[in-house]
Amino acid sequence: KWIKRAGNNKIIFLHCTTNYPCPLDEVNLRVMQTMMRELPNILIGYSDHTAEVSDAPVAALVKGAKVIEKHITLDKQMTGPDHFFALDPQELKMMVKEIRDTEKKLSNGEKVPVNQTILGSHHKKINESEEYLRKFAYQTIITSTLIKKGELISVNNVKVLRPGKLE
Repeated sequence: KWIKRAGNNKIIFLHCTTNYPCPLDEVNLRVMQTMMRELPNILIGYSDHTAEVSDAPVAALVKGAKVIEKHITLDKQMTGPDHFFALDPQELKMMVKEIRDTEKKLSNGEKVPVNQTILGSHHKKINESEEYLRKFAYQTIITSTLIKKGELISVNNVKVLRPGKLE
């Protein structure tokens, strides 16, 4: 309701596990079904941080994802936090082919098997492997000016920042 009142009807919520790379047993794709139930008028998708080419994206598609986000790189040896697990151009091509093949199967009414490990539970939770990220990667809303009692909170008096860095 808040999103619609704000006038933004071009938004998509993506389920994501922030561990890089995310092990398949922490993907927890059933959370997307919870999101679909709780946000019936919002498009739901999946942001994949697994090292596998297409296991989780295909499973997400089978479970109703409307968008798949996946990190890509030109070279897995590049510096940075994402390159080592991101898809190279050939892997990206493979993933897209598998997604398109799955879309065809689903449109023909075929059942597409899904690795049950990827599905997890319907409850969104922070995995133990993600805890370290809370210290530096999660965004926090802070005040940027003094906010008086009764004053409307807006983009003019708050900022969204990451709290810090790894120790």
